[in-house]
Amino acid sequence: MSNTLLNISMITREALMELKGQLSFAGAVNRQYDSQFAKEGGKIGATANIRKPVRFAVTDGAALNLQNVADQYVALTIDTQQHVGFEFSSKDLALSIEEFRARYLKPAITALANQIDYKGLLQYVNIPGSVGTPGTAPTTVQCALDAGAVLSNQGAPVDGQRSLVLDPSTEASVVGGSLTLFNPARAVSDQYSRGKMGEAAGFTWMMDQSVASHTSGAVDGTPAVKTTIVADGSTIAIDGITTASITADANASGNEIASLSLSPSMVLTGPYQNISAYPVDGGLVKLFGAASTYASKVSPANLAFHRDAFALAMIDLPLPGGVDMAARASDPDAGLSIRIVRQYDINNDVMPCRLDVLYGWKTLYPELACRIQG
Repeated sequence: MSNTLLNISMITREALMELKGQLSFAGAVNRQYDSQFAKEGGKIGATANIRKPVRFAVTDGAALNLQNVADQYVALTIDTQQHVGFEFSSKDLALSIEEFRARYLKPAITALANQIDYKGLLQYVNIPGSVGTPGTAPTTVQCALDAGAVLSNQGAPVDGQRSLVLDPSTEASVVGGSLTLFNPARAVSDQYSRGKMGEAAGFTWMMDQSVASHTSGAVDGTPAVKTTIVADGSTIAIDGITTASITADANASGNEIASLSLSPSMVLTGPYQNISAYPVDGGLVKLFGAASTYASKVSPANLAFHRDAFALAMIDLPLPGGVDMAARASDPDAGLSIRIVRQYDINNDVMPCRLDVLYGWKTLYPELACRIQG
């Protein structure tokens, strides 16, 4: 009995299912699907409004204290369209869906998923909190426990949605001697999602080869706070730098930086509190990535994070007319959308195909994540 010919809608649905299973870091974050682009499709430069999870402060006593619970939105720019191009013939449509997936879809989706994860992991630059020592790989799960303490101190929910993503070298260093601590309780089958290692120390652990590396610049002198901050914690002045050696968005002049922007801004009270006290004049400043000295160091930007620290918004691409095949599959619940287009090339007698995604990343709550240096 001959195989039933595959159609483009069936292929696109399979591609979407494969993408959902292949995502590692992106599979553990807040994934948004903007329905306003569902009918006409989206394009690079479009803006998706991302709803931020609401946070509350607790009030003591019997008197009612009503809080403003108006939804907060942040603008996320859809800035990345990526695709994989390949060819398949009409004869290939006679394959079973399992054969077609193995031959074409899985390799293409693996490449796309790696790039989506890579773009997301570059969001580490927005995360100020860190544990570990630059240039020294952690060897126990203590690094995860320390990162968990940072998240808890910064108000991250303890609700089973904390994840930890490591580069391959850190994974080998930490997990090798701690295998008995991992509990795959959430696994519902013998096949885990790509990169998932198990659960330990309050996190779902993942390995991702797309983890970025961070190079901290060398700094001479003893940086310190120049003036006491009493309000508006969005900037800080620093002095005590003996050379203009900071590699960042601000340059030292006359042994000081007059105004260094901070992100996130310091918040002393309320549900979004992220500090216990404002910096005071003369307080020492430890620049990120520095250990006992301010020598330049390279460290993988491993991340411990709650789901709501980051958002991935993926929107529908428009379907072109006048082509051999075109279809789009979307899953608003999973926050994913993918498009496949095939056309006949009369000049070369081939059937080129492209598989596209359109998306953008945003850091929603930097305080809900922590870097693990190594």
